[in-house]
Amino acid sequence: MFKLNNKGFTLIEILAVIVIISILGGIAVMGVLSSINNSKDKAYEIMISNIVTASRQLYDEVDNSGIIGGKLYKFSVTCDESSFDCSTSEEITIVDGKISVNLQTLVSNGFLDGINNKNNSTNNNKKILLDPKDKKDLGGCEIIISKSGVVPNGGGDNCPTEYKVLSND
Repeated sequence: MFKLNNKGFTLIEILAVIVIISILGGIAVMGVLSSINNSKDKAYEIMISNIVTASRQLYDEVDNSGIIGGKLYKFSVTCDESSFDCSTSEEITIVDGKISVNLQTLVSNGFLDGINNKNNSTNNNKKILLDPKDKKDLGGCEIIISKSGVVPNGGGDNCPTEYKVLSND
């Protein structure tokens, strides 16, 4: 008589393996996405910390120059945020011991690290500050720096809204 050759897998066995692999793959993808989001959040926290440190350095530099106590001063610096052309200037304004500045000015003057602007063909050395979460330019975000800390001062919807208080050491 004829003997059946049962060397293959049944359809149910194949479907069971596919379901198990799909579940394991879904768990792995969720873990990877969670890790990516956690690393973006940590990078954002580090960026905020770097902004505070850069602000402290700018404040100390201006304070050491002896003009922080004045009523109103304007410093010319090197780059125009809207055109990324370094031939025009931005301003650092000091009023009643508080410095008003945008984040691009901190980057342009070397107080804060930025990344090279790949969209600017005329000036490849121009660096900009990008939000690590959504890759939006934060250069237009305004801050006010005083001896006691940094506070936001507008500039757009994607600007940081909270900074850590600077220590007095």
